[in-house]
Amino acid sequence: MQFATSECQYSLSVQILLEISDGEINSCENIIEIRRLAMGFIQKIFLTAPNVIFTVHYQGYPIKYIPWMVELVPSIYVMEELLRHFDLHRRIFAVFLISHIVSILAVPKHVHLAQMILLVVENQMALLEPHQQIIFFYNILPALEIMAKKLVFVRTQIIGYIQKGINISHARAAIYPSLAIAIKQPEHVIIAAAKESIERIQTSQNCN
Repeated sequence: MQFATSECQYSLSVQILLEISDGEINSCENIIEIRRLAMGFIQKIFLTAPNVIFTVHYQGYPIKYIPWMVELVPSIYVMEELLRHFDLHRRIFAVFLISHIVSILAVPKHVHLAQMILLVVENQMALLEPHQQIIFFYNILPALEIMAKKLVFVRTQIIGYIQKGINISHARAAIYPSLAIAIKQPEHVIIAAAKESIERIQTSQNCN
């Protein structure tokens, strides 16, 4: 019981430290330094109580915090277990988190993680209901772009997944009775975002 209480207290402390690091919540001028110190405290918590790493990440936190965590809290690099979770929103979170981790890891570790992410993406796009496919695809699109820009060996495969998401969105948009109505639907936004993502990936490829 005491251990469980301590774990809950640690988890709450991590959530508070994350919020303190958020410039939209904390308007201090030295927010970058505050964030660095807060992430340092989180790293110490995770090293002191490793189970808290899993507790915090199964609970989740805003995706916008992921880049700070990946950059400044290296103990979270063990979080590939999240990809095995069946909850859609947790899988979206996991893909986003691990795509950031993959983008800074050295070979061969990032090869293994990238392959795991793409396997999850392929399975989800095949098994989810069409409306869930759209939700999943749109939410992981930034993560796919990050991986495609950083990892040449999966770039073509990722562009293929993005194109598949565009095709699904087009199919969904086709059910609306008129083009005027279809343009106002979320599928139109998703198609535009996906096309822009492919353009940025291809531009980065040409620059490399």
